[in-house]
Amino acid sequence: MLIYYAHNINIYNTEVEQEQMAAISMAFPDDEILNPNGDFEVIKFTDCFLHIDRCGRLVFSSVLNEFLGRGVYAEIIYAKSKGLDVWWLYTDENKDYELLPLDELILRPNNVNDWKYRYARIILRTEGAPSLESVFGYKFDIPTRVVDMIQAR
Repeated sequence: MLIYYAHNINIYNTEVEQEQMAAISMAFPDDEILNPNGDFEVIKFTDCFLHIDRCGRLVFSSVLNEFLGRGVYAEIIYAKSKGLDVWWLYTDENKDYELLPLDELILRPNNVNDWKYRYARIILRTEGAPSLESVFGYKFDIPTRVVDMIQAR
């Protein structure tokens, strides 16, 4: 299967990009990775969608382990609309990579004026998480780690 690797252009040609590609290869050893940084020419952003159409899976990484730029966000939404298997390449507290399926995540617009870094925010879905709706007056999803910290007290 061909995997589209969606990631922020600020990590193109860096050690982080190489580490992430290695982590994807380890998780999906029989698959080939399609990297928009060099595997094909991008003249306009929508060229990426043509290459996503060739893939069966999309793996994306985030900025500061929490945010998405507009480009990666658009690639995720497009891939999901085409029925691709979508995964978040997440870095845990020990700087190890984990893959989380998109179905366990909520992608929310964060700052629509910041197209590079904080266009959207990634929030983990949690089952049975305490609701803060009564306190704040709106629905608020608590990431799993916060729930674990609360329960540990």
